[in-house]
Amino acid sequence: MIERLEEHLVARGLLSQERADDALRSQALVGGAMDTLLLEMGALREQDLITALGEVSGLQPIYLADYVPNPAMASALPHEDAERLNIAPLSVEDGMLHVAVAFPVPMRGLEALVRKLGRSVAPWVSTDVRVRSWRSQIYGTPLPARDASLLGTLGPTLEERLATEMAEQAAKSVAAEPVPLMNPRPEPEAPRASTETPPAAAEPASSLLEALQAGVAAAEPELPSWQAESPRARTQRRARDAAKEGARGRESVVDWTLGEARTALRAVAGDREGLKDVVLRYARRTFDFVAAFAVVRGAAMGWDAQGEGAEEVSIQQVSFPLDAQSVFRTAARAHSCYAGPVPADALTREVLASLGRSPRSVFVFPVEVRGRLVAVLYADRGDRAVSQRRLSDLILFCQDLGQAFAELIVLRKQRRFSEDERPAEPGVLGLDGALRRTPETLDRAPPPAALGDLGPVLERLVGSDAAARAAAISELTRAPDAAARALSAQFPGPSAWSRVQVQELPAPDELGPVPAGLARLGEAGARALVRFLDAPEADVRYVALLTAGSLPYRELVPGVLRGLFDPEPDVSSAARAAATALRRLPRFQAALPDLRQELVAKEPERRVLAARALGMLHDRASVEGLIGLTASDDALSAQAAAEALIEITRASFGTSTHAWMAWWAENKARRRVQWLLAALRNPEPWLRSVAAEELAGALGDTLGYAADVPEPERAKAIARWEEALLDPRLRAIDT
Repeated sequence: MIERLEEHLVARGLLSQERADDALRSQALVGGAMDTLLLEMGALREQDLITALGEVSGLQPIYLADYVPNPAMASALPHEDAERLNIAPLSVEDGMLHVAVAFPVPMRGLEALVRKLGRSVAPWVSTDVRVRSWRSQIYGTPLPARDASLLGTLGPTLEERLATEMAEQAAKSVAAEPVPLMNPRPEPEAPRASTETPPAAAEPASSLLEALQAGVAAAEPELPSWQAESPRARTQRRARDAAKEGARGRESVVDWTLGEARTALRAVAGDREGLKDVVLRYARRTFDFVAAFAVVRGAAMGWDAQGEGAEEVSIQQVSFPLDAQSVFRTAARAHSCYAGPVPADALTREVLASLGRSPRSVFVFPVEVRGRLVAVLYADRGDRAVSQRRLSDLILFCQDLGQAFAELIVLRKQRRFSEDERPAEPGVLGLDGALRRTPETLDRAPPPAALGDLGPVLERLVGSDAAARAAAISELTRAPDAAARALSAQFPGPSAWSRVQVQELPAPDELGPVPAGLARLGEAGARALVRFLDAPEADVRYVALLTAGSLPYRELVPGVLRGLFDPEPDVSSAARAAATALRRLPRFQAALPDLRQELVAKEPERRVLAARALGMLHDRASVEGLIGLTASDDALSAQAAAEALIEITRASFGTSTHAWMAWWAENKARRRVQWLLAALRNPEPWLRSVAAEELAGALGDTLGYAADVPEPERAKAIARWEEALLDPRLRAIDT
């Protein structure tokens, strides 16, 4: 089974399991390569990520930011092959074609490319966004807005890399030559006639892969028995295939009823592209033009479009920030759809112009998962009137989209086995990990210019151009202290995020460009943020606390702890989300005993808020104190304690102190992960579901468990969870 990049990073200690789970969830919602998601999250440095890609793929990594692409290389590799394999030509040396590849590496495709071109190919692995950018520059094709925005945040660190290379060259006088993918061996000539009977020989293979299949097949892991397709799964697959087949006629307008549309949506459960196609096709029943946008780092990125003039729109080149004044910001902040005349603001007009639309009215629907915006649906009917009956059906249908997107997260964690993605064993295709010298013909990129006046940079940061905004953030990171002072003067800045109670920490980009900039500045940003945690304005405290969750620095811990007892419910919920992100800091751990003491505070309000915080922190050491609080004369305190106990234990006994004490006596010596395994058998579906979600988040896999399937199927999956109990990734649940 192919090793996932996020699993490799967790095993190396470069990525926490929580961040890996966040990346998987984001990938399910917005798509994209895993390394792209990790870079967008700012989870680790690009240099570390590229090194890890080399380790997990078995190829030599290359830092494409250090080099300049040569457009003349377009003649060395057909554009359609480069697009199909997601590769980019680097150089040709001694007849050998060097290419940059993204992960997962398309080994079978590269083998076919060797046969097609009739020359050796030497692959180098890099991040997906760098490979796409390199290919875009070589072939002169437009780069999708999402990639352009991300590249703006990835400032090159040329000086550091040059210093490293000089040190390596001084230590090693000779570097081994790369071992390329070689041309397939020609068919051997027929042996000459001989009086002796030659020994039986196997028929030569026509390619390296074919020659290896027989030897490798025995070593390939068999699919676990629980992966076999059940009749129920087969029925669901056929329904999805039927929906996909229908979606191929993209421009055909369906006349589904609301019930039929919901059935089609269920048929493509877990399929992000299939889900999008069903939504667009059904929306075309009401509107002449429809477009879907994925929300990435606080910006709407063009995903797909259908209908009148859609083929003339480069939808993936369309992007815009959601915190600038527009009809999209209005819908996002209201957490509701907009159906009405076109507003007069500049950004709305600019977006419509990029879509080639000049309608009389527009429809915008924000798709949310747990209060977080993940996609936006846009539609219009030109200058014609809209059927109110059909519009009502579409709005009801769109209200189901949040749940449909949420299912993507769970289904994404199912194990994937793919022959096409199976990596070659070291040495199998001549990729033995030997140190390579960089292709000599690649030109070095110039170092970045020094950062000058911050005024123009800040103007671009809060502007409506997503790519310019990303580039501005990258520039600010070159002068952290000065940038932090400048950003704090504008905090919290424009935002599409409205003040609501939160269960999960949003990405700083979702809060607006100023919080996003501070989060990218690291410790300098944390120091600048401290004073806003106690600001007199609740709105400022709210945004500051949510931003603090993305800055794991000790300076922010006292302010976050104070925020847990903020009288504004929205603000205290933001503090709980931030505390969950900072809870592993030593300074936070040292403060936990004082937080537990608040369970016996005189003021009932403090007891309630302390219980909610400890529950969200999954603080095992507070269980006894919470059980005692269930006996409180204050009903709100007792209820808050019961809810916190459910969060920690995934058991449910209401405010019955006696029942909780009995449960604690039986389970005190057990690990928390064992409590969650027991919850998988709970008669309450919602408890089974939340326990399964937390377990899958830690392991990165559901092991085939679903809370809503018949009990015999759940029992088989629970047995697999019990076998996985010693997996080190599950230790995070116990701490």
